[in-house]
Formats: sequence, structure tokens, C-alpha cells
Amino acid sequence: MARWGVGALILLPVALAGCSDPGGDGGTATESASTQRNLIMIAVDTLRADHLGCYGSDIPTPHIDALAAAGARFSAARTHIPLTGPSHASLFTSSLPSDHGCTVNSQSFPEANHTLAEILSEQGWATAAFVSLGVLSDRFGFAQGFDTYGGTFIRRWWKSSEEVNARLSKWLRIEGRGSPLFLFVHYSDPHSPYAPPSREYPKIEIRHGEAVLANVPADSRDHDVTVEVSSLREDFEFVLPEGVSRSEVGCWMIRTDDRRVTVKFAEEDEFIQSNRGAPGFKNLPRVFRLINLEKSTKKVTLHVTLREQLNPETLIARYREEVAYVDSQIGLAIEALQAADLWENSVVVFTADHGEGLGEHDLVGHVDQLYDSVLHVPLIVVAPGLVQPGTVIDAATGHIDVLPTVLDLLGVSVTDRFRGVSRMPWFEGTGSASGTLVLGETHKPEAKTNQRSVVQGGFKYILHQADGSEELYDLTRDPREECNLASEMPQKVTLLSDLLLSEFEREFGPGVVGEGQDLSEEDKVNLQGIGYAR
Repeated sequence: MARWGVGALILLPVALAGCSDPGGDGGTATESASTQRNLIMIAVDTLRADHLGCYGSDIPTPHIDALAAAGARFSAARTHIPLTGPSHASLFTSSLPSDHGCTVNSQSFPEANHTLAEILSEQGWATAAFVSLGVLSDRFGFAQGFDTYGGTFIRRWWKSSEEVNARLSKWLRIEGRGSPLFLFVHYSDPHSPYAPPSREYPKIEIRHGEAVLANVPADSRDHDVTVEVSSLREDFEFVLPEGVSRSEVGCWMIRTDDRRVTVKFAEEDEFIQSNRGAPGFKNLPRVFRLINLEKSTKKVTLHVTLREQLNPETLIARYREEVAYVDSQIGLAIEALQAADLWENSVVVFTADHGEGLGEHDLVGHVDQLYDSVLHVPLIVVAPGLVQPGTVIDAATGHIDVLPTVLDLLGVSVTDRFRGVSRMPWFEGTGSASGTLVLGETHKPEAKTNQRSVVQGGFKYILHQADGSEELYDLTRDPREECNLASEMPQKVTLLSDLLLSEFEREFGPGVVGEGQDLSEEDKVNLQGIGYAR
């Protein structure tokens, strides 16, 4: 296995198709599109690097591990923001959230940005994407540059890996023959609410009087239940299976498909208006009521989402199951791409948009912090003939480096100015890891506070912008970032503080801010359903 980091370079035998300069500012002429490779980019939402076999975990992830064995694995790759929309915007533009103007979810990705999909489309690539979360919806501008964009979300803002694969497979059968092709596939099963589809879940009866209308599993998925409402008010009861208490199951949502029929919930025998969606009840209500404003008999479809309430240990176990599950689905996607003759002649990039707290630093999710539990992500690049199999690169790398690197691997030259740097020289063994750094940031109102961070030379510095407080961690000795050295190493703090300030003062991108979208109450419920409170 070839491995190198700061101060250690290994010359790799590669045959380059043509590459641009390390900063992505130009280079050799682009090859004919007919001879070019495809680009297949796979991103898994909320995937911690340390939960993959190839990064040292005992979780079975054979398909992702095989990718690492076939190419280069970056051991110290990081995202720049622990948030899905802005993180993908950085991946697609080689710029920070504060550069490209998309800093929170459900904010428009500014059209003035020049994206990877647009660059490759202009160079003759067909472009297609299939995404699984509503925050990457085409309505927020992420379809920019894609000929096909499987990212329309009407009722639910979450699609399972199986749904993504089904849409991908259908597209491959009917349309996916264009070459060269840039294909982006996004999965999000490790994302909350941590409900792997392979396990058995408690089933809750919905009764109307003595009649049992449905048995709905508490699997955090949307289930349709058809009911008849014949009067102004009709009451329905949730009945739990034996041995399951109301504190173990929550009602996340009940919606109706008819705006003339609204929902109320009984909490301590008092009905609470919730319009068309439940705000989320941790304890399962005993009864819910349908209000039929038309006062005539109607058949209504209820969209019901129930979920288990998980303790910290169970939550981590379910997350691990989700990681193993998404790996199996990635294996199926690879098989489909191989069957379509789109795999062998491809550059493949695998990554995640961010990690997950899982209780570390008192955070279960991922929005509010800049610790490595949420910033450290997998990054794997496979390019036969260009990247030696089994290569491990230990130098610090960020998402902004991906775009200029893949352009070099594809032999595409552009005049765009990128914040990131091509890592092609690292594959050749001719680059230097000295001075490499990765920046991070959080933004209100999605995050509780505005923070900035920089990683360089094995240290991480975090600045809390509201009060000026600082954190410093020696990542080599303290990878879990438990010992704040800011007061003990003032010179290092000053050095990294000055570096952070100078780096954020450098201007990239279009210099515009994405417009905030007016979110409906249903949109807000959808955001809450995938773990984002607004």
C-alpha cells in the first residue's frame, strides 16, 4: 500500500491524460469528449469517516472498502460546513459557503456560481444527478448544470437508498447512454432518524371504534392510511402492541391529502390544533381527531409517520446499521453502472457531506459544531491508470480540492479561479503537503452560533465569533478534541488566528448571497422531519 503524508513522498507510476496547474487556473487542452472518461460522484449524507471499514471501523462496508482499495483514500479529508446544502455547494464550486453564498439549508444556491456540472456540460459531458434529501431539491438551485436532476420533493423530503437506486436504474435503462457522463448520486440513510429498513419495528393499530383500519410500523417512514370521515368530527385511536409504552413511540406526523380535512391531537384529553402536520409528539398521543370542514362523507388518505424514541446506545447501534445498509445499496448501484458499461471508463469519487455527533461533545446531530465528529469525512478517488490502487494520503484535504482535482483527472482545462487546489501532484508523488490547511464555518440561523475553524500542521483552531472565545486542539495527540490548549499555547493560537483571518479575507466566488426561501408550515415540518429545526 502506497502511503504518504507531510515529509514523505512516493512516486507513483501513472499515465496522465493531461492536467491543469495545481490552482485550477488553466493548463493543457481538453481531450476530445469521445475519448474522455466518465465522472461518477457518490456522496452519502451524514457519514462519519471513522464508521467505515477502510477507516478502521468494524462495521461491514465491503463495497466502499473495495473503492478505497482500488484508488486513493484521503485519511484527513474534511468538509467545510456540517450542513447538507452548503456542503454540496462547496463540493460543486470549489469555494467556501461564505464564498458561494449558500450558508444554510433551504436557501437558494446563487445561480452566479459556476458549478462542476456546468463546467463539464460546457465541455461535452452529459450530466445527471439523483438526490435523496429535499434540501438539495431543484427548487433551491442545485439542479444547476444538470441535464437530468432527480431531485423533486413534493410531500416527503427524504428518499431511501432503494428509491434513489430505483430511479437511477430506470434512467440507466431508458436514457443513461450518453458518454462521457457526469453522474452524481446522493444517499442519506445514515441521516436521522436512524431507521434501517431491515429490522422489525413495533406496529401500532389505528382504530375507529372497534374497527382496526391499519397497522403502522414505527419505522420513521411515511405510510398511507385511507379512512372515511362521515361527520364533522371523527376520533381515531392509537393502540400500542403489548409491552410497548407510549414513551417508546412518537408520532412525528399525520397529514391529510385533503385541505378541507384537518387534524387535531389529544394530549391529556385536550385536543390541540396542528393544521395538516403534527409538530412531533415524543410520546404517542392516545387519540387524534379529523375535522371535516365540508361536513359531508369523504374518503381521506392519511400520511402517517411514527418513530421509536431511541436512547443514546440504541441510536449509535441504529446508525451503524444504517451505514452497513447504505454500503449494500452502493454495491447494487455499482452493479447497475457496470451493467450499463459506465463504470470501467470512469473516474470515481466517493465522499460525504459531513459526519454526525452521535453524542460526542454533547451533540447528537451535526449542525452546531466544528469538531471532527462532524467535519471529518471519507474521500476516495478511483482512476485506473492515473491513481495507484491502495494509495493512502494523510495530508489535510478539503472538499474544495475535489473539483480542481477531478478536472485534472479528466484532462479538462478551464480559466476559473478556484479556492481549492488540485491534488493531482499527490497522486504523481510530486506535490508537497507542507502548509496545507482546511477551513470550516457555521452560520446562523441554522446553527446556534457563527464559528470558524482552521486545521493546519496537526492542530485545529476554532473561533466563536459572537464572544471571541477560542479553542485549540492537537489532533495527533487528542483526536477526539477533548483538551482545549488555547490558554497553554498562546503563540500557536495567534498564528492560527491570523491565518484564519487572512484566509477568510481572500475573495472567491460570485460575491452574492443566496436568497432565503419562504418556507410553508409543511416545509418546516419536512425540515424538522430530517432533523433541522427552524
